[in-house]
Amino acid sequence: MMQIAISSISDAKVQSQTCGIRNVMVKQSIVVVSLLLVGCANRSHLPQTPAVIAMENCARPGHVFAYEQFPNYDPGNRYWKIVTDGVNSYLGEHYEYSIYINAHQWDGRYFNYNVTKNFEGNPARVIFDNDGLPKVKYEAVPEANYAGGFEYNPTTLIQFALMEHAKYLAGDKSQLPVLLRAIDKLLSMQNASGGFEYPFPYHHFQNVNTYMPGWTSAIAQGQALSLLARAYSLTGNKAYIEAGDKALAFLLTDTKAGGSRDSLASLSPSLSRYVMFEEYPIVPPDTKSNYTVNGFIHTLIGLHDWSYVKEAGDDATIAGGYFACGLATLKMIVPYADIGGFSAYDLGHVIYKRNPIVNPSYHDTHIYMLYTLHNLTNDPFFKEWADRWAMDVDPELKYYKKYLATK
Repeated sequence: MMQIAISSISDAKVQSQTCGIRNVMVKQSIVVVSLLLVGCANRSHLPQTPAVIAMENCARPGHVFAYEQFPNYDPGNRYWKIVTDGVNSYLGEHYEYSIYINAHQWDGRYFNYNVTKNFEGNPARVIFDNDGLPKVKYEAVPEANYAGGFEYNPTTLIQFALMEHAKYLAGDKSQLPVLLRAIDKLLSMQNASGGFEYPFPYHHFQNVNTYMPGWTSAIAQGQALSLLARAYSLTGNKAYIEAGDKALAFLLTDTKAGGSRDSLASLSPSLSRYVMFEEYPIVPPDTKSNYTVNGFIHTLIGLHDWSYVKEAGDDATIAGGYFACGLATLKMIVPYADIGGFSAYDLGHVIYKRNPIVNPSYHDTHIYMLYTLHNLTNDPFFKEWADRWAMDVDPELKYYKKYLATK
């Protein structure tokens, strides 16, 4: 295990937490955008709930303590075949990360979904109900006595609604009715605790047990915050504030109590102050998380967006604080997700010592989301890693340059 004996870093350079990965020095800097200053400010007026207490004690960008032990990790060339296959798939399927990057605003077009998102390309996988809302096909899960079929998935509904919202902002006003219907359907899937439930069983490849109907995920909670912030900005409907605050409360509930908030303790027990939001919470008897990267970043974006909803009051402040906490966590896990020329879907190769899971679509997602975080925070860490992963598939950064030409 490697120990880092640094308590407060402003303009210092420290060895990468992953012990020599690509032999780079990762610059740790305190983020100075106003949102993060608000998130880290005196919050003594806030109710001392478990979520607020956890936020006040969480890790912050630029603060690493001597007792924290980070697992040694250097991918070297051990995954070269997996990396090569990932790069070839990315290039062969003609991904272009730059089309998703925009000047992200809490009430604006979500990752240019008006032109980047499409739900009609695979009718064997997605169908539409009489209200024009998508349902997704799932395979049978014998251990749950589930025969398979088309189901409403809250994450799919949210992304569909974000697409409709982006189209509306782009000038297609005919999208408003279906957008509102999608939100109504989503809210009907929110339980009393604020969780958006998946009404079908699901077996995640990493877990021993199957997720049973009614399971929840941080990605749905986080993206719901992004959607409900935009829906409130568009309509002024205070029901969206209530639903968003409930979604936030569930997101910030510890996974042991059924919520979505965890820590990096699966990497090392010494890292428990680093807040993590689980796309796939642990299902007992599983004991360690796999830390899905894209779901975590989507959740952070949702916290960012909700922090701008001033009508949410203290909940907006709390969301901003957890956004700051999450950025500190992300800066610790991104280097572990690098496998020496491509990014992994999660950290299972570090925690479970298995081969990394790679997918060109998620590599694409990691790139454009890190660029977006750089745009939001001006923290060079996110630009450095976005460039690095982009150059794995785009050595001259021609797609990023294409984005810059549109600014």
